[in-house]
Amino acid sequence: MVLLAGSALFARSLIYSQGINPGFDVKKNLLMMEVAPPPLYGYTEAQAAAIYPALAARAAAVPGVVRASYSRRPPLTANEAGETRRVVIPGVEPPSGSDRFKIRFNTAGPGFFATVGTRMVSGREFNQFDLPSKPPVVIVNEAMARRFWRDGDAVGRSIRMGKKDYQIVGVVETGKYVNIHEAPQPYLFLPFTQEFSFECMLLVETAGDPGDLAPSILRATTAVDRNLPIVGAKTLRSYMREVLSQELQMAWLLLGLGVLGMFLAAVGLFSTVAYAVSRRTHEIGVRMALGARRNDVMWLVLLQGLGLSAIGALIGLAGAMVASRLISQSVYGITARDPLSYTISVLVAIAVALLASYFPARRAMKVDPMVALRHE
Repeated sequence: MVLLAGSALFARSLIYSQGINPGFDVKKNLLMMEVAPPPLYGYTEAQAAAIYPALAARAAAVPGVVRASYSRRPPLTANEAGETRRVVIPGVEPPSGSDRFKIRFNTAGPGFFATVGTRMVSGREFNQFDLPSKPPVVIVNEAMARRFWRDGDAVGRSIRMGKKDYQIVGVVETGKYVNIHEAPQPYLFLPFTQEFSFECMLLVETAGDPGDLAPSILRATTAVDRNLPIVGAKTLRSYMREVLSQELQMAWLLLGLGVLGMFLAAVGLFSTVAYAVSRRTHEIGVRMALGARRNDVMWLVLLQGLGLSAIGALIGLAGAMVASRLISQSVYGITARDPLSYTISVLVAIAVALLASYFPARRAMKVDPMVALRHE
């Protein structure tokens, strides 16, 4: 009962997590390919800056590819947990003890938001004209726009980072950036063409299964420069399974242990009821001789099994309530004492108890009264 309740809680938590909007389209046919760090292969910053757009352009030209872009990091990664930009927002007082706001960020190439399926609330995406020679631009998320500009209209406003003033050219929907369960937070995106990074993740949207097109895309990108390898390629679906892997593993582990525990409990209950039936064979014969019907005998045995399992279920339910405190920080979207999870667990336990008691009860129904009366 304790294991079943735990697996039900984690399963419900997993269903909730899968329904969270991460700020991009998880159903997209997207192939994610990590580019090896260019400095390891002798590339300068200028050379690498020219290679990334070429990789995206070559991937986009492959038949079956819808579009391609690139970014410093994937849409949802814990690797950037500590990386922030110190930002001055005109007219807004920073936190006490500091002269700037610390805001997390990512660097994205042209067409990034359309490729990953992030909705533009207002303004525009980055494009190939956002060059180092042009005024610096930035895109912020909706949470940042609403926090620092009351009307939420941030497009056209300016913020300062370092010694540069950046114009906000777009606002995108708020997503999840480090953890799928994080609270909404301000976030900003810088154009890859103006804020270069040696780290690069190539993102390719396909019309069909991205796994089928992966070899063709890899060949096309390799043709750009054979000396700069792609060190990893995975679909968005497999990537999201990795993001939710801990919850998925816990749900399957507890479910497996719950099934094993319930099987052992069923075997024990079956043996106990079967032994009780054998001890009560004479009694059953007397009852049937005095007019008891076969269904009455069956219910007599079933109720005995249910009585035993009810006691065990109540004890297990109390144990599950106590154990729920240990996993309260690991379930999301529900409380660790979620009534539905415990109700499901009790119903499963009762169903298994009925099944374990049914076969001894069925055997008791077939007892011949004359044979039973002569028993022992």
